[in-house]
Amino acid sequence: SYLPLLMDAQTERRLFDSYLEMILERRAEGVIVIASWVFDETNLLSDVQKNNVPIVIVSRDLTERGVSSVLVDNEAGGALAMRHLHELGHRRIAVIRGPEEMFDSEPRWAGVQSAAAKARIQFDPRLVFQLPNLVDPTSGFDGGVDCAQRMLATGRPFTAVVAFDDLTALGVVRGLLSAGLRVPEDCTVLGFDDVLPAAVATPGITTIRQPLREMGLLASEWVVEAIKAREQKKEQKPRLYRAPPELVVRMSSTG
Repeated sequence: SYLPLLMDAQTERRLFDSYLEMILERRAEGVIVIASWVFDETNLLSDVQKNNVPIVIVSRDLTERGVSSVLVDNEAGGALAMRHLHELGHRRIAVIRGPEEMFDSEPRWAGVQSAAAKARIQFDPRLVFQLPNLVDPTSGFDGGVDCAQRMLATGRPFTAVVAFDDLTALGVVRGLLSAGLRVPEDCTVLGFDDVLPAAVATPGITTIRQPLREMGLLASEWVVEAIKAREQKKEQKPRLYRAPPELVVRMSSTG
């Protein structure tokens, strides 16, 4: 019985602020924010809480600031990717870290490093890359192509690539193929998220599944419960759910 208003801020802070202001002016009964980029949430929280509007955030942990949060366990996902490569026998592994502005970047990298340390795998610093800050939704693909070209230019040997996300992994595949390398025969490539292009691409991308639909459903349930609690003048404590990631093996990974 609720009318959803969907707004895409495209990771732009200016758009995000103006949309939030518009939502509050129109007296929205609840707000779900899907935001994995790093931003100063002070204004977000003060504006929403001042208007007594229930809020749930997806892809960030803001429970310490009093906001119920739903996100995937990024650190566990990074570790899962590394363990898969180790089990396949890979030891010379290139890594593409996410943009600094993305909240997911550091915990995924931490998980990769933790699992590598346990497996006694050492990274060649010349084969560790970082994506630039996002320009548009497709910039991850272009970043993957660029990183593939740069890792080949180093002349350092590698047999596998862990990419920050699926679009970046698809870009890596394109970059490797352009250089005459085959995936997975010459190099294994892993992504993260399990978005549709990863499943339908050739080769299909092995990835760490983020249960996006389940996370969205839970966020919706929580915000509706919070709306009802507010109507009944009941206080609700902020809740946190870290969704377990899942390895999805496809054609792009082999020993």
